Amino acid sequence: MTHQQIAARAGVSFTTFYKHFENKQDALLGAYDAGAEGIRGAVIGAIAAAPDWISALRAGLGAALQWMADAPDFARVRVIEITKLGPAGFQRIDATLAEYYPLLEPAYELAPERSRILTEAILGAITEVIYHYVLLEREAELPTLLPELTYLALAPFLGSEEAARVAGGQA
Repeated sequence: MTHQQIAARAGVSFTTFYKHFENKQDALLGAYDAGAEGIRGAVIGAIAAAPDWISALRAGLGAALQWMADAPDFARVRVIEITKLGPAGFQRIDATLAEYYPLLEPAYELAPERSRILTEAILGAITEVIYHYVLLEREAELPTLLPELTYLALAPFLGSEEAARVAGGQA
């Protein structure tokens, strides 16, 4: 997509585009940041209403999935288009994922013997599943993944049975 196409899709003139963005990469990073902020706000709101960290993890994940389903264009920017920027895009992805590491921190109190690499592995797996759905233009289905992705996040810490109970919404 050219900067002219971006400006046209945004409903702004070419001149206005350049008042706000230096180039196409800057515009894509700005779109990514806007999407990240939207998801972050939804997750924070969901977590704040949860009675405990396990419920917070499930609610936060559900909020992120719903936000992306409701904003498929931003989901596409956030998950697919950003990777086309190469190192700059991957740095942004890594920084954004790192913001979610604290959601799993309480899990290590329950299972202190678990390796800290699990946080990256879990978030990486969740991201890959979301990527697959967005790539196939199935963003509307993202909220249906909540049970499986919740299970994926919790099973290494809670065990299979308890993670399945929580994933099924019986927390």
